[in-house]
Amino acid sequence: MWDRYEKSVPMSTYLVAFVVSDYVHINSTENDRVDFRVWARQETIDQAEYANEIGPKILRFFEDYFNLSYPLPKMDMIALTDFSAGAMENWGLITYRESIFLYDPQVSTPVDKAVIASIVSHELAHQWFGNLVTPKWWDDLWLNEGFATYISYLGVDHVEPTWKAMEEIVVEIVHRVFDLDSLESLPQDQFPSQTRTRYPNTYNSSVQDDLWKHLTLAAHEDGILPQEVTVKMIMDTWTLQMGYPVVKVTRSPDGTSATLTQERFLLEGSANSSSTTDYKWWVPLTFTTQNEANFSQTQASLWMKDSEDHVTVSSLPPKDQWVIFNLQQAAYYRVNYDDHNWNLIIQQLKKDHQVISPVNRGQIVDDAMNLARAGHLRYKLALDVLLYLRNEGEYLPWATGADKFVYIESMFKRRSGFGALKSVGFDNNIEDSFLEQQKRKIAVKWACRLGHKDCLNKALTLYRHWMSQPDNSSIISPNLKPVVYCRAIAEGGEAEWDFAWDQYVTSSVATEKKLLLRSMSCSKQTWILSRYVVLPVCERGWRVGEAGRVSGEDKGMVLHLWIAQWPRGAKTTAKSRTAELKPILAFCSWKETTLDHLESLAI
Repeated sequence: MWDRYEKSVPMSTYLVAFVVSDYVHINSTENDRVDFRVWARQETIDQAEYANEIGPKILRFFEDYFNLSYPLPKMDMIALTDFSAGAMENWGLITYRESIFLYDPQVSTPVDKAVIASIVSHELAHQWFGNLVTPKWWDDLWLNEGFATYISYLGVDHVEPTWKAMEEIVVEIVHRVFDLDSLESLPQDQFPSQTRTRYPNTYNSSVQDDLWKHLTLAAHEDGILPQEVTVKMIMDTWTLQMGYPVVKVTRSPDGTSATLTQERFLLEGSANSSSTTDYKWWVPLTFTTQNEANFSQTQASLWMKDSEDHVTVSSLPPKDQWVIFNLQQAAYYRVNYDDHNWNLIIQQLKKDHQVISPVNRGQIVDDAMNLARAGHLRYKLALDVLLYLRNEGEYLPWATGADKFVYIESMFKRRSGFGALKSVGFDNNIEDSFLEQQKRKIAVKWACRLGHKDCLNKALTLYRHWMSQPDNSSIISPNLKPVVYCRAIAEGGEAEWDFAWDQYVTSSVATEKKLLLRSMSCSKQTWILSRYVVLPVCERGWRVGEAGRVSGEDKGMVLHLWIAQWPRGAKTTAKSRTAELKPILAFCSWKETTLDHLESLAI
């Protein structure tokens, strides 16, 4: 049998893919120029509707945004039962793992839907960033992934505008990367408008300096940068050295000017640490004042150069009015203030927090708590920042605050702010907005985590109700499933765990299977957790035939969840737990190299 193919465009070999399957597909009529199809197994094709709905819309949006058409006549997206990479941007044939591509509105959670939208948008962004222009070598891979990640939020914002994806990027990306880059061992997202129409080296390879050159041309034409400043001068300070700065703002006694300095931000340093002042960046500075309260101007009003020890900002308001730097947290640095300015900001948050934009409220919470953790700010001031959250109604500041509660959990139990979590309630309404449901999930998660009896009882009652009617998918709201499953299995016993395993084996919804498997690690019973390893990973013992349905990707997740329960930092303890695991994995015929890798993870 012969196959005949159209001539390919010039492309990197890693982007070539073939699929041979008996899968079925659904078509979209959104784009009359590109044949857009979504493929899945016959029994799961109805779960591909959401990807089929948003994929063509995002593709067309990117064509308009970049002012450059997608160059191929077709786009296929296919859901694979087991795919360790998660997703791959093969040109014209994007492959996905089922659990991050298929969506059942009756079973999958709102977060599952958001993940699917984000990954579909990310892989489609790669059709330009990575496929049309490819890094010359793997050391510039961040150009692929960094641009595709940022641009993916634009695509999601286009198809799901109520999700406020461009605010969500602060919580999901910026704050998380801040945590990683604040480690000792171990960058910007403003694009001049004309950059969209500049595609250097299309159908060819590039290095980061090619990008800097074309960004500089666009920035000079737009008047964003002075003619003597290049993007390379700025970006080399961010891409060729570790970490990021904290900018300290110290106002004059009368408040009308401020001295700004920078140093590398580290959560923890060691005796061998380089001086944090040895690192310097080109830092774009933006700010607003209490009188103006204009948070929309994110273009730098001045720059702190890597050659400067400090800069002075003048024309500030009197000392009784606050100033806030790094508007919309559009630049990659933390901000610390003198105590007086911190107190002015805290007073504003308590009096009327909505004067400050939601993104900057989240920034203030995140900066304050991390500055306190690193010893740059007194914890009293940082905790005073959190007190206003009792009146906060937006998701972003609450999500940021909840993430920081992990470090102050014991104090949080005694704070009146805990009452604010109850305001959104346990009972979920699927008609609520995505962000309202996210707030509710945070509330329920923390209520149960802090041992709130009503929350724990409600979770166990709902779960046992589901056990009595396993075919009724409406008993537990999809949004609250992660909390209910985990807490019910933790509070319950063998019957609750066995029921979760049965549901995992029989479910045909990939997102549900992944959630169930993750929730089974919540058990507090050691002997049940040992079974948790043996059943999915070994595919032996109890219900041998059914256990064989566990995917390779899920086996890896099980092992990492099991390892996550090992005490950290104690080498002897880690080795003893590894020794405990080795006979189990030897029973599974796992390779010795895998066992050695697990031991290294535990230490």
